[in-house]
Amino acid sequence: MTLQIAQTKLQDADQMLIHNILLLKDSTWKYGLDSQQDWWSRYSKDDDILVHGMTNDKLISFCRLSRRAMCVDQITLKATCITEFIVHKDFRKNNYGLLMLRYITESAKSTQPIVLLTRPEYKQFFNHFMTETLVKPVLRPDISKSKLAAGDICCMASNLKAYNYKSLSISGNFF
Repeated sequence: MTLQIAQTKLQDADQMLIHNILLLKDSTWKYGLDSQQDWWSRYSKDDDILVHGMTNDKLISFCRLSRRAMCVDQITLKATCITEFIVHKDFRKNNYGLLMLRYITESAKSTQPIVLLTRPEYKQFFNHFMTETLVKPVLRPDISKSKLAAGDICCMASNLKAYNYKSLSISGNFF
C-alpha cells in the first residue's frame, strides 16, 4: 500500500477531514470524541497546517504543524512545531511515520528550525527517525504556556547546526 501525504491549512479543511482526524486521535488517545473536539477547538489556529496520510482513501496518519517563536541562546527564531504525530496502530510497522517526517522536513524551509514535541513515552519511537531526518534531541527545553511541565515533554529539533546553543525555549500552547 502506498501512503499519499497531503497538507491542508486548518482554515481550508473540511469537516469530514477534521472528524476523521479526531477519530484517528481517539483511536490512540482514548478520551472520547467530545473531549477530542473540545481540545481541537481550544488549541487550533486557522494557520495551523494539517499533514495527513491516506491509503486506500482511509486516513491513517496525521500531525499538526504550527508556527511558533523559538528562542535559542536569546536569539528569537521562527520555528515549525510538530505536534499530535500519530500513525494508526495497524500501519505502524510500514515506515509511514518516517515517510511523514521526511515529507515535513523536505517541505519546510531548509533554514527554519523544525521542532518535534512529544510525550516521553514516545521518545523511543522517534529515536530511530533522528538520524534519517536530521532531527536531534534537545535537553530540557523551556516550554512556556503548556499544560505539561517541560519535564513531561520530549523535544527534538533540526536545523540548529549554526547554533552552539546552551538554552532553548518555545512559546505558545501545544497540548
